Amino acid sequence: QVIAACVQAGQPGKMGANDGKLSMPPVPPTVKVPVTLHIYDLGTNPGFRALNHVLRPLGSALVHCGVEVFGREWSFNGAEGIFFCGPTRCDGHTYSESHAMGGTSSTREEVMRILKLLQRKWSQEDYDVLFRNCCHFSNALCLRLGVGAIPSWVTRLAQSGAYITTAGETALDVSTQRHGY
Repeated sequence: QVIAACVQAGQPGKMGANDGKLSMPPVPPTVKVPVTLHIYDLGTNPGFRALNHVLRPLGSALVHCGVEVFGREWSFNGAEGIFFCGPTRCDGHTYSESHAMGGTSSTREEVMRILKLLQRKWSQEDYDVLFRNCCHFSNALCLRLGVGAIPSWVTRLAQSGAYITTAGETALDVSTQRHGY
């Protein structure tokens, strides 16, 4: 197209009467692929859904989540490590809602490279319900895809549990040191 614009006087390679007035064809904007966070009530017990109706207004919930990109939903658990399923179709959990996270400019191949890189850091042996769960993985994946962090309420309950656990362990360590156990 640029070459065709330069061939104006019938002489290839020479500018015509419009010298200096030619504009380059517009560069198409980078196509962004949608990234969606899918959130599930933990497990299939209706009691969790009821509990989440109480916890959500308080800014927390007991949830599982996964990140959809290029038509697959990616998540993490202690049985398989990183895995994928159809969007909103994660076995063992009850779908609740979705959040559009924005768009990534990563190609399908780049997304697969990101997942392979994450796989080294997110093995099934590393799973921890409070410190390294599906919500933490989803946050890490969204950050790598360039769409920002997931909503803070998604990880708030695990963070609270982790804080209490860490504080309790610290208190136990201090007590043990003081009493010589």
